Amino acid sequence: MRSLAIFRCNASLEIGAGHAARCLALADAFVESGTEILFATNRDAPETFPALKKHRIEVVPSGASEPEWLATLAQGRNTTLILDLREHGTAYETACRKFTSRIVTIADFPDAPHDCDVLIDQTIGREAQEFTSLVPANCKVLTGAQYALVGKSFLSLREEAGKRRDANLAKNVLLAFGATDPFNYLGRLLPALIEHASGLRFTIAAGSRPLDDVQELCEKYADRISVLRKVEDMPRAVLEADLAVGLAGASAWERCVLGLPAALFVPSDYYRLATERLAATGAATIIGEGSFDATEAARKIASLAAN
Repeated sequence: MRSLAIFRCNASLEIGAGHAARCLALADAFVESGTEILFATNRDAPETFPALKKHRIEVVPSGASEPEWLATLAQGRNTTLILDLREHGTAYETACRKFTSRIVTIADFPDAPHDCDVLIDQTIGREAQEFTSLVPANCKVLTGAQYALVGKSFLSLREEAGKRRDANLAKNVLLAFGATDPFNYLGRLLPALIEHASGLRFTIAAGSRPLDDVQELCEKYADRISVLRKVEDMPRAVLEADLAVGLAGASAWERCVLGLPAALFVPSDYYRLATERLAATGAATIIGEGSFDATEAARKIASLAAN
């Protein structure tokens, strides 16, 4: 019987799909080793991030003890459990040791202890010693952007991207605020971009975000605006864009792999460290924090495109 990898992650309109996306990238590596994949998710995840549907999905039952429920999915097999949950802690991880041979925790901050065998924090500039007092002595800690979880569909285009990037002025701008745009950047920014960045064309990485608030604008300026819904279309869209506008979420590393510079917003402190460190490398520039003036942001983007 094949080994099993269970990925426990969530996705929704409120939290976005970044956790599910990076788990999916890691799942590709497990598939190549012959491991069977299972995603254990919240009920909204499959519709929020449809790319998960290529694997078996089990929805966490309401009111269940999650470790006990996960044990029923493992069925006594050689199981690796990958946890990408902000809210889980050591008690959860320890309870899961009853059925799993290895626990991999994906973290974003060294702010809580973990009982795991492997810990991954892909934050740029993160150092392994920041987790020394938070994990078991024998835990393997993988930190920094060199461990960024990026799907092979992006990696396969890296050589082509290297040949394509040049110093010409930007014409094609990718608007990518996550699979659900929980901060509504698109709705606030797109009208200003149409008015103040007249020479640019825009591709909206819409994911599962409803577009009711910008539908009329998209139809009126169909010659300048295109919309992407399918995850499989994203690698080529990143390759063909000249500038991205978005956040320093999971997709930031996909853009870096393909050499696409980005203008980034900082919606909260959760995004601040990664955004500032990306900006320090020259891979991105910060154009707005917290609440922002859409007209000013649009003019900054137009100025960047012309630089």
